[in-house]
Amino acid sequence: MWKVCVALVILATGCWLAGAGLAAAQNQPPVVDAGPDQFVDEGEIISLAPATFTNGPGGTHTSLIIWGDGTPAETGTVDEVARTVSGSHVYADNGTYTVTVTVTDDGGATGSDVCFVVVMNVAPTVDAGADQTVDEDATFNLGPVMFNDKGTTDTHTATINWGDGTPLEAGMVAESPYGPPGSTAGMDGTVSGSHVYADDGTYTVTVTVTDDDGATTSDVLVVTVQEAIVPVSIQHFASSWTGTYVEVTWTLLDLDFPVSFDVSRKVGQNGSYVTILEPGIIQRNDEFLFRDESTKPETRYGYLVSVINGGEVVVSFETSLLTPQVEFALQQNEPNPFNPTTSISFSLDREGEVSLVIYDVAGNVVTTLINRRIGAGTYSEEWNGRDNQGNAVSSGVYFYRLTAGNRRLTKKMVLLK
Repeated sequence: MWKVCVALVILATGCWLAGAGLAAAQNQPPVVDAGPDQFVDEGEIISLAPATFTNGPGGTHTSLIIWGDGTPAETGTVDEVARTVSGSHVYADNGTYTVTVTVTDDGGATGSDVCFVVVMNVAPTVDAGADQTVDEDATFNLGPVMFNDKGTTDTHTATINWGDGTPLEAGMVAESPYGPPGSTAGMDGTVSGSHVYADDGTYTVTVTVTDDDGATTSDVLVVTVQEAIVPVSIQHFASSWTGTYVEVTWTLLDLDFPVSFDVSRKVGQNGSYVTILEPGIIQRNDEFLFRDESTKPETRYGYLVSVINGGEVVVSFETSLLTPQVEFALQQNEPNPFNPTTSISFSLDREGEVSLVIYDVAGNVVTTLINRRIGAGTYSEEWNGRDNQGNAVSSGVYFYRLTAGNRRLTKKMVLLK
């Protein structure tokens, strides 16, 4: 009888140990593979390869990703079918970072693995701005110069070579570093400085920006210093790009005699000036303004404005600029919501057949604003809230689509009466 009892105890104990072993086997921690090491630039999105894990059948899992740059741990995206973990990040500075991927099953067991990300430094980009014109002995001020660095925690120094043989000068840098994390847009900053040229002539100004890792980039602008024949009555003149046209402005002070103006334009650095007939100059007190709406993208234009009194040129000045590159883009209508009219702006990077069509929420054509061949440039069209038959449409959501060849852009707007 005693031997039977012992046998039963041994049998029961063996069953309990087998059950415990089976339970332990069912709760093995996940085995994680964080994926291969990667190389990426500052400001570039880094994504896991993705990471993979293995575990017993069934169950659910969560994941945390530590990117190694001091940012808080992030939740990874788990694909239970593929047994993968995905996630992405932008580093704010160059260096080598240890990425830790941790997977936890629904029983609380965890597994981790690491990979290394080497982030390469990216030199800043610099835009010295448009060429400018200034009088000799007058103070010339930089635009200011714009720069961008994909390393958002980087700090910068700048130098300015004024191109007239004077010593290199330090530029004044304005910037606001941030991160981590970084951003694909990078960090913007400016460089400012001023100079007085002692003689007329053409000078190439070189602005160089250096980041805290020693990477440098330069850009130049041309400053035309003209002989100081302009009377004191001229205080200011400049040319600028407004986004849709070139605007030339000048200010006359102490003007006590009647004047008129001749405006001429040249295309390209070596082009010849051609007089613009009836330029349509606008006067605002002592300021005068001329708008040139017949420009093309990525083209240098020069403007010569002469002040005429009694048939004689009493003063003239030149200014020039390079119009920027235009992209294929569709802007959000303004205002939005609207009643009863709104403006729709868009830009074309090349000439072609273009349509701008308004649709209702059912996809029906409400009206066609444009359906013709248009050159590269920036445009704006107005919609008065009416259909093709001239009937006022009801309040609601509408869509407008810009089509140029096989390219399409669509945005939504709201008519609210």
